[in-house]
Amino acid sequence: MVHLAFAGVKRAAWLGDLAFCLIALGLSIAVPHANAQAPAAGNGPAVAPSKRLPPPQNVGLKPTADGVQLAAVFYPSPLEKEQAKDAVPVILLHQLKGSHADFDNLAVELQKANCAVLVPDLRGHGQSTKRVMSDGKEKTIDPALLNKQDFEAMIQYDLEACKSFLMEKNNAKQLNIDKLCVIGAEMGAALAVDWAERDWSWPALTTGKQGQDVKAVVLLSPTWSFKGLTITPAATNRDFTGKLSWMVVVGDQGFKEPGEAKRLKQALEHAVPANASAGNPKLDYREIKTSLQGTKLLGIGNLASEIAKFIDQQVGKSNHPWTDRKSPI
Repeated sequence: MVHLAFAGVKRAAWLGDLAFCLIALGLSIAVPHANAQAPAAGNGPAVAPSKRLPPPQNVGLKPTADGVQLAAVFYPSPLEKEQAKDAVPVILLHQLKGSHADFDNLAVELQKANCAVLVPDLRGHGQSTKRVMSDGKEKTIDPALLNKQDFEAMIQYDLEACKSFLMEKNNAKQLNIDKLCVIGAEMGAALAVDWAERDWSWPALTTGKQGQDVKAVVLLSPTWSFKGLTITPAATNRDFTGKLSWMVVVGDQGFKEPGEAKRLKQALEHAVPANASAGNPKLDYREIKTSLQGTKLLGIGNLASEIAKFIDQQVGKSNHPWTDRKSPI
């Protein structure tokens, strides 16, 4: 009930003032809606404002072939029913001494773009520090003692466990594994490059394909080599690099990172055009004016949303129909 606080004001005049205020208030609310424009086609992915994103899920991946129990967080695509089969799966790979938490914001941006996102704690990191040995005893993995063999095991075992998880989601019609993307930072960037080449090395079987699913790679502050692990064979393999879209991002004020990133750019340019139409392999190289590197770059400007846009345009809109990838009986 409205309380009249001002004496001596005529009732009719007060009601007129009140009506004027309500009209003005109504206009102030209605005008933005009247002027609002829907996102133009090709300006990036969008999810209806009213659509709620599914909450992230803590998942335990199947133990790796060498006995490591990997922890991960899965962000399901907001697409529903038959549309879910169009969801782009993305694996996010953290840097040394990092964890899945480094990618929280990027994972949500990708989820808004209708992607299904898996963010593992790689062996020796986060909650993935236990390994069951062949004799049944449990061993704690010390991240300070990780060596070249451990990083190679991340490629051979950890990432294959990630893909196995996503393959099950594909066969449950919750995503399209043939639109797989990988994003890596520093150490994770080296793993992403080498594993993507490994994925493309699997020959097709008479019963169907078993690899060649990775369609785009995004690298944050990539290095040419990491503790004995090198990307030279993969980065210089034009038969491989020319089949994918690449996005490389680096802070231009780093010590060695800009030089490493430029070297990779030069290698990729031999096989991947910088100006390609959406859906075709493309190279997007960016130097940001900062000394920050790796996942810290994600806090600068709108880089996270730009990565989501890149993946949506280069992979989300590409023509790779969903297929059932269950192993034949």
